[in-house]
Amino acid sequence: MAKAINDAVAALALKGADYTAVDAAIAAANALVKQNYVDFSAVDAAIAAVVRGKTVDEQAEVDAMAKAINDAIAALEKKQADYSAVEAAIDAANALDAADYTNYNDVKAAIDAVEVGKKIDEQAEVDAMAKAINDAIDALIEKADYSEIDKIEAQYPDFNPADYTEESLTALYAVIEKIQANNNLPATEQDK
Repeated sequence: MAKAINDAVAALALKGADYTAVDAAIAAANALVKQNYVDFSAVDAAIAAVVRGKTVDEQAEVDAMAKAINDAIAALEKKQADYSAVEAAIDAANALDAADYTNYNDVKAAIDAVEVGKKIDEQAEVDAMAKAINDAIDALIEKADYSEIDKIEAQYPDFNPADYTEESLTALYAVIEKIQANNNLPATEQDK
C-alpha cells in the first residue's frame, strides 16, 4: 500500500503555469507599429525571452516574463513626425515680401499655428499644418503697384490748387479719393 501511495505521488503532474498575461502582453506588442518607435529591440528581446512549458510552481517566472514585455512597451519612445514639408512651406513664405500682399497676415497666422514636437502617429496633423501654410501662400493677393502714380505726383512738385478751376480740382480729388480708398487694391484690379 505504501508503494502504491508513493507511486501515485510520484505520478502527480503539476499544472501548467498561466500564460494569459504573457499572451496579452505579446498581443499588445504585436498591435504596435514597430516603425513608429525609435527602438523596438527591447520589446522584441522580452518576447524572445519567453519560455513556454513552465509549471504552476514557476508562475512567478511567467509573471516576470509578462512584466518584462509590458515594461519594454511602456519604455518605448515614438519617433518624431516629419516636419520637412512644414519647413519648406515656411521657407517659401519667408522668401516673400509681406509688404507686397494685402493678406500676408493669413500666411503669418498659418505659420504661428504650427505646433512642434508632434510624434509620428500625429503626422497627418503636421501635414495639415504644411498644407495650411501653402494654401495661405496660394491665396495671397498682391497689392497694386502705385509707382506710376508716384511718378505723376513727382511731376507736379509745385502744385497749387488755387491755380485750377473748381470743376477740374473736384475731378482730381475724386480720383485721389478712389486711390486712397483702395490702397490695398489687388494687382489684378489695378487698371479698373
